[in-house]
Amino acid sequence: MKRTVESGPWMFLDPYDSHLDLVIEENGLTVGCLHQDGFQSLWKGGRTNYGVKKGVWMYEVKVLEHLEVQMPEQEQENPHVLKCGFSQPESSLFLGDTAQGWAWDSTGKKYYNGTCQDFSGKINVGDVVGCILDMDQRSISFTKNGSFVGMAYDNVPRSAQKLGIFPHILLKNVKVQLNFRRESKWFDAPGTKVKFYDEAPDDVFVENPVTHPVTQKEAEFVMMCGLPACGKSYWTRRHISANPLKNYVLLGVDSVIEQMRLNLSGDKTFAGRWPELLKQATPIFNLLVDIAGKTPRNVILDQTNVYRQGRRRKAAPFKSFGRRVCMTMVNTEDVLAVRTENRQHEEGKFVAVSAVNEMRAHFIAPQLEDGFTEISFTEFPEEEAREMIRQIRIDGLEWLRANPSKMKKKVKPVNGSNGTDGARDRSRSPPTKASAES
Repeated sequence: MKRTVESGPWMFLDPYDSHLDLVIEENGLTVGCLHQDGFQSLWKGGRTNYGVKKGVWMYEVKVLEHLEVQMPEQEQENPHVLKCGFSQPESSLFLGDTAQGWAWDSTGKKYYNGTCQDFSGKINVGDVVGCILDMDQRSISFTKNGSFVGMAYDNVPRSAQKLGIFPHILLKNVKVQLNFRRESKWFDAPGTKVKFYDEAPDDVFVENPVTHPVTQKEAEFVMMCGLPACGKSYWTRRHISANPLKNYVLLGVDSVIEQMRLNLSGDKTFAGRWPELLKQATPIFNLLVDIAGKTPRNVILDQTNVYRQGRRRKAAPFKSFGRRVCMTMVNTEDVLAVRTENRQHEEGKFVAVSAVNEMRAHFIAPQLEDGFTEISFTEFPEEEAREMIRQIRIDGLEWLRANPSKMKKKVKPVNGSNGTDGARDRSRSPPTKASAES
């Protein structure tokens, strides 16, 4: 591949391989993040457009600013954090959370495979971190303000000499600047063997393999549709894993909470905190949907989306996307009951019976006119699935009529057999648990 510099830096943080709320300025080297309206609780990561497969190379990260934030009381410790280092392509954006990422952070710890250890001193505003990758010795080291801190890792896998290793940062409420060129260095490289990235020959580089849609017409939007615990998130995870180069942006309340997860004291479940986290994450999710609709990225929206008007409203920002799929999932009652129990036990997520039955009563099978180019059903043929949705709706209406104190508004009876009756859609009602979930 041939790199060019006429229009600016040839190596930069790749906006197609980053969180949507990571703010990458036009030069691709100055990077901040959304840090108000709840975004101050989220981590934002990004990887570069090129990696390397051999040689000894370094880049620099300078901490420009700690962004002004108001943190929730339980998150006031370490509100400003930079993690910097390296990762393999197609790996998690949460740097250091898997065996494919290696990081040093501004609290003085190093992170790898979900564990952390004390490494060196803290990194403050004005400090410059040098991140050094030795692909020949398969090691990672760091400098601080020109002084060698030490080798942090010597476990870069041999496979990386084919796949490449990429510079990677993860931020919380910090603004930084990256440098890959000797001409613009803040400090010299340690010793003569270490070179800056811009000095590497073309045959050393590996291009970031994720897709880069030029326009929204080239991008894909997938909306999940189905009752809570039916298996949407499981299908989504498998689909993302099976299509890594599409590098889907995953939108949903769960994915927002995932971006908060390093603030959850290592607890990977939501037991006892689900209503609180749901309330905090929902407005952030709504803002991310607006951003995603303006961004040429492949997107999956993982929520219940059983309310027709709500489904149409959330599909509308993606009307310019070339492929728009509604992926609909229905189960037998026995399967749904088992999956619901498992989710409550394993993840601590609980949706009230009244809220689920309200969704059932308003579940209408999707149609192309809802804003899609395709409708797909995952577990049953379309005709059978549509009939199952019709029965789900009837059962939900019967439950609400048997429990009138649980009803917020009256609903009309089901007409016809295709599940597209004239019952009032309440997606514009105040956000009860049911409507927030949908």
